[in-house]
Order: sequence, then C-alpha cells, then structure tokens
Amino acid sequence: MRFLASMLVFSLGIVLFANSFVARADATKPDTESVSIPHVDFSKPFHVTSGAAAGYVEDKVCATCHTQKYVGYQEIGMSQSFKKPAKRHFIEDFNAKPFYHAPSKRYYQIKQQGDDLTFVRYQKDTNGHVINLFERKIDYIIGSGNKTRSYLYQTEVGELFMLPLSWYSDTQQWEMSPGFEKADHIGVSRQITRECMFCHNALPEVPTDSDWHWQPQVFPHELPEGTGCQRCHGPGANHVSTVLSGKASLDDIHNAIINPAKLEPKLRDSVCFQCHMLPSVAMTGPRRFERPEYSFRPGQYINDYLLHIDITDANVAPEDRFEINHHAYRFTQSSCYIESEGELGCINCHDVHKKVPDEQRASYFKAKCLSCHEEAHPVLENQAAPLDDCVSCHMPQRRTQDVIHVTMTDHKIGIHTNVDTLTAPVTKLEPVIEAMNWLFDNDLSASKQKVYKAATLTRNLPTDNYLNALQGELLSSNLIAEDQAQVQPYFDLIEGRLKLGQYAQAENAIKYVLSQNVSNFRLQQWLAMAYVGQNKLTEAKPLLDSLMQQVDNVPDIPLYYGFLLVKQGKNAQALSAFQQACDIRPAMVTCWYYQGVMNEALGDLTGAVDAFKQTLSVDPSVANAYLKLANILVNQNNHSEAKRYLQHGIEQVADNTRLKQALQSL
Repeated sequence: MRFLASMLVFSLGIVLFANSFVARADATKPDTESVSIPHVDFSKPFHVTSGAAAGYVEDKVCATCHTQKYVGYQEIGMSQSFKKPAKRHFIEDFNAKPFYHAPSKRYYQIKQQGDDLTFVRYQKDTNGHVINLFERKIDYIIGSGNKTRSYLYQTEVGELFMLPLSWYSDTQQWEMSPGFEKADHIGVSRQITRECMFCHNALPEVPTDSDWHWQPQVFPHELPEGTGCQRCHGPGANHVSTVLSGKASLDDIHNAIINPAKLEPKLRDSVCFQCHMLPSVAMTGPRRFERPEYSFRPGQYINDYLLHIDITDANVAPEDRFEINHHAYRFTQSSCYIESEGELGCINCHDVHKKVPDEQRASYFKAKCLSCHEEAHPVLENQAAPLDDCVSCHMPQRRTQDVIHVTMTDHKIGIHTNVDTLTAPVTKLEPVIEAMNWLFDNDLSASKQKVYKAATLTRNLPTDNYLNALQGELLSSNLIAEDQAQVQPYFDLIEGRLKLGQYAQAENAIKYVLSQNVSNFRLQQWLAMAYVGQNKLTEAKPLLDSLMQQVDNVPDIPLYYGFLLVKQGKNAQALSAFQQACDIRPAMVTCWYYQGVMNEALGDLTGAVDAFKQTLSVDPSVANAYLKLANILVNQNNHSEAKRYLQHGIEQVADNTRLKQALQSL
C-alpha cells in the first residue's frame, strides 16, 4: 500500500514539475496573492461524484496541476456565480437605509453580522410602526456581482427560494430583483429550479434519476460554489486517474478530458451555449423530454439536449431585442460570426482562465479584431490618431430590457448608430409574444414540434387555451405509445389542469397515463389532488395515506391531506398536516392560513392569531387573513389591534370592500 501511495505521489510530482516549469516561463501569470491555492494529498483517495452528475472531482484537484489557470479563473465572473455568504465576498453597502418599494408598499433590507446575512422585509402601519415583518437567514449568494447579485434561502428539505432584493454594482445601490418590479410580485416564494441552477453553478451530487423535470426541486445542503472547471471541460475523474496511473501517454492524458478549443465548431460553441444562449427569458426552451436536467456534457451538441426557442415580441422590434443573457444570441447574428463559417467562436476573444485588466481591455480586444480585420478602418483612415477601442462603437454597452438596472455589452458586432442612447433608463415591458420559432434546426417530426411548442407555452404561460392545444397535440401524436420517455408533456398537461382547478379533466389525463403502464409518485399525488378537488374523499384517502408514508419533501402532499381531513371533520389531524406542510416549506402561505383556520376551530385563539400573523408576514395581501385576525382580536377585546390590521389591510388588498365593512363595524 505504501509503495502504491509513493508511486501516485511520484507520478503526480512529474506533472507538477512540468506545470511549474511552464508557470515560471509565463510572464503574464495571474496575481496569486489574494487566492488560496488548495492542496490535495493524492496519497489518499479523493472524492468522485456519483449519481445524476457522476465522475466529477472538486476543483482543488484540478488546481493541483493547473495552478495558474485555476488562480486566473477565480477572477472570472463564472467562478463567483454561486457562493455561501462570507465577509471576504461582500461588495454591498449593508449600511444603506432600507429600500422602499412603492408599488408593493414594502421595505427591504439585508443585514450583515460577520459572515452572516439576514433578509428583512416589513411594512409600516398608519402610525409608522412596523407590521408584517418577515426575516430569513440568507444561505447563498447567486450572481458574480460584476453587474448584479441576488440572494437565496434554503429549506430543511433542500428547496431553494430567491429573495426580492438585489445589489446592482453599476449604480452601487439596492433595487428589486429581476421580475419583482410590480406590486403583485411573488414575494419570498419564487422557487429556484434545477434549470436555474444549471447555469449558475457546478452540478451537484444527487441520486440518479432525481434530475428529471418532474422530480422534486431539492438540492443538497452542501453545494458547489461557482461553475468550476468541469462545466467546460467535462467530468474530470477519468482525466485525473489517467494521470495518476503513471502509465499513460501525454495523448492518453489529453484525450481523457475535453478541451473546447479542439472541438469542431458546433460542439465548441455548445460548451458556451449551454448557459449563454437564451433567446427569451419569458419563453425558455425545454430540455428534450428524454434528457434529465444534469445530463449535458461538454463535447455534446447542445441541440441534442436543449431546444432553443426564439420569439417575436410586439413591444420590441426583432433587431432591438436585448436581454441580460443575450451574449451568444446576439453574437450569432453578427456578420463576423456568420461569414467566418465556424472559425469564429466565443473563445477566440474570451480566455476564461484570465481576466483582462480594465485598463487593457480596449487594446486587448482591438488586437482580437485586428487579427481578422487588417484593412484600414473606412471612417478613421483619414484621422491623424485612430481610435484604440473597437468595442465601444461596434459592441456598445446597452440597457437590458429584462433587468432594467443593468447595462451589458451587445455581442452583435456591427455598426450601431445610436450608441449614445443605448444606456438610457428604461421601463420594463412585459413581452407580448406573437410567434415562437426554433432557433436551430432540429430533427423533430411535425407532430413532436407541435408538442414541444405546446408544452413550452404551458410551462411559461399556463392558460386554458394552451392546455387544450397541448392535449390535442398529445392525443394526435400518441407520444406515450411511441416512447414512454415522452411522458413528460402529459405531466405538463396534468399540472396545468390542477392549477386551473380543472380537477375532472386532470383526473382523466392522469388515468390515461396510468393506463399506459407509467408509474410515478407524481401521478399518485396529482390523482389524489384531483380527487380532493372533486370531493371524492374515499378515493383520495388511500392514495394520500400511502404518499404521506413514502414522500417527505413535497409540501403539496400534507397540504392536500389536510384539506381531505378538514372535509372529514378531523380538525386536529388536519392542523398537524398543515403544520407538516409548513415545516417542509416555511414560506407556503396556504398552510399558514389553514393553520390559523384550524386553530380557531379548535379554540386555540392564541395559535390562530400567531398563524394569521405569519400568513401576513409571508404575504401581506391575503384579505381573509386580515378579516379572521381582526375578528379574533375583537373577540379578545383588543379593538385597537384589530383596527390597526384592518386599516393596514385596506391599503394592501386590491378588493378591500369586506375590510372596509369590517372596519366600519368596529
């Protein structure tokens, strides 16, 4: 055993010596003073991931041999895309006064104490006192902070949620997070999905098959921090093992890892496009139904994994559409990209292992342009002193239409005649989608194309018309009979029916899928929900009894079990079920509200008051919570507090007629 360990260290030493020789010869090596160089003891086993994202190693393993590239990468935004809060990472002004969002009439603040961050949201009543206070420890920071960063909290079962306040680096101020600008935003309940995390972080270690689209959106409590080396180079365990074998040739070592620069153009670009190609955030293209969400690997063609959908927007001309993640989308529209016929790619200009200092950016990128454009500039050839900056004119900064507090580089290389106006403040316009088109060619049959488009509409804009279209396309194409891996669009259909309260139609769709010998706990869950919605309690109970024993990380299961028990008059058991739902998802407003209802029915008025106050802490716009809370407070002879909540509720609730009537009756 000692001999084997010695050989491993000796083999590694050869690689380290070669690497250090190259590093000493590199006159442009990054400054390593601010970066801690990790150390790995290769005489001991190192961790290799298993499960849905198998074969990955920690970045510190890569850093052992590729030290300079590792150090340089730490200065790139991608490496800082996801972090636990730590004082050394903070760039925000935590001493700023609370941010007031007038449309929702709420105050927001993030407080710092050492390495810890706490999100605080509250309102003020008519006397200026704090009301509807919500506080939550921040578990993760998402976004590099080069332009903006946002904040997440994680529940006990592993769900992640985005908070409504973000830091914007360009303006050095707090503003609402993207998508939270309106009065009726989703509050503290915007769930982060695997699709979100796919581009913001390295892949986590999770069980095989847990990353299918309809599996619970839960994450380990220990997550990678930053996208890491292997999102571009692929799983590294085989590469490291090949090196440590001591028997491999240099070619064997190189062939055991992906080098994007050596891939054919469409595969090279796919490495970048896995995250940086997003034609429309409002109409996100789906993964292919047969692909789990963590299944893409560098070296694969992106269109075999993800179907990119482009849109036409009635509010914005096609040539003016510009979103925060439009780097590749705009770049591929450039004449430079098109006419190069695959020669020009993202990595021709961007070295992700090295940050270009700000003072060198203009000359650095000018040199990249001049590597192709050797002819004299037609505008500048008669000037005594040519400009040193190609990018400011041909790839100007522009205001993004989806994240309105940010400006980004427009990667559509060309002649821009209105550069001076492109960074002006804008008002966010919700897209009016007139048409959907595939961005790239695909191999789908006509019927499958219709199914994918209908499923995309349903996921992004779930309305009855889209669900009817999806149902028609599914039945006409008979996808389940073709391939049981194509069951996922039926799940879209079923969930959409349930959201719209179309319980009988949902039941029919579920039973059709079950008749095709498809088994999945979601089908059992949704069938139980459809039964409860139709008051078919006898049919629902055995399903929910079984699910309560088998599934412990899906809050809708105890929630609907509680609804079932309420209908059976079992209030104490229903209260326990609602409490269990809140334990799984603490910011689930429905379970807090029904805890209040059950406590009141059981005579626990103190518990009811606490639950209704918690309801309003999570969502200050719930009219029934104000009414029930005020009624209990009146019965407790606490008229002043009842009046306080009713007066505040009148200002918060759109349909406040009942609140006004209750206030008048005090």
